[in-house]
Amino acid sequence: MPNDFRYEVWNRSDDVGVYQQIQYVRARFESSLLVIAMTATLLPGDQSDRVCNFIGLRGYHTVQKRARRDRESNRRPEIQLIFRVLSHGIESWEFSDLRWIIDNMERKKTIIFCTSIGDGFRIFSYLWRLLDSPPHVRGDRLRMYNALNWPDYNLRTRELMRKEEGCRIIVATDILMVGIDFPDIDDVVIVGHPPHTNDYIQKIGRVGRDRALVSNPRRTTYITGSAVTAARKQLGVAKQPRQRKTEGGATVKKPAAKKHKMTAKGTTSKSSKSSVSQSMAELIVSNCKTSALDRLYKNPPLGGFP
Repeated sequence: MPNDFRYEVWNRSDDVGVYQQIQYVRARFESSLLVIAMTATLLPGDQSDRVCNFIGLRGYHTVQKRARRDRESNRRPEIQLIFRVLSHGIESWEFSDLRWIIDNMERKKTIIFCTSIGDGFRIFSYLWRLLDSPPHVRGDRLRMYNALNWPDYNLRTRELMRKEEGCRIIVATDILMVGIDFPDIDDVVIVGHPPHTNDYIQKIGRVGRDRALVSNPRRTTYITGSAVTAARKQLGVAKQPRQRKTEGGATVKKPAAKKHKMTAKGTTSKSSKSSVSQSMAELIVSNCKTSALDRLYKNPPLGGFP
């Protein structure tokens, strides 16, 4: 399937809807035909069962890829997983946390994933103001990628991203999440948590696809403080209160100050920005993100099966 078509088909993030196209194709073949389905972004257990039943796979067998060297299942240990809390509201017009992307753009290529076109436009505007090159140069170096753009514009963005001296930064929505294979992306940045770990795996999978071209790939996710709070609340994980020392040296607990994240209009952020799924909540609160993903997707241990 051509890449230009594939991302248009796989543009839904729920665990069943994206597989509807498979059922349409499979219905045209004989029922005795052997079907092999492969994916790196489907949680085992109930979710896998529902998808397999939906596309008519009954009495199926699951075969997990044997661990070999440093590539097995959906684990990519050569890529750094970084989670940071935004220092400002996600609906702001200033994104100082992303300044480093502009500072590194001459050496690295970056894809920034946003939860909405509106968020992407504000981030794009902030980065655009930081560039000191002429507008016609900035228009090639920094691009937006979403469903509201003309197809020719998105096509041009993909062409520029494949050139060594072309596009350096793409601010994208989920439409760029699958079906696009840029070999030399150094950084994938997610602003706002994805709704599910399946979406997270797909987005960060855009980075470091050709190891000969990318030596230090990174996946950086900026989440809001309210998302962390929502994840802890959903899992029943209490936040450790801050501590301070008295003059006598004794340590006492100090209640954490309640923070209200502000939007561009001065109001608190929408609750939809902080809603998290069970799997994403587990990933957010975990101390080791790689171990959390291995546990969720039942990845075999590094080095192979016993």
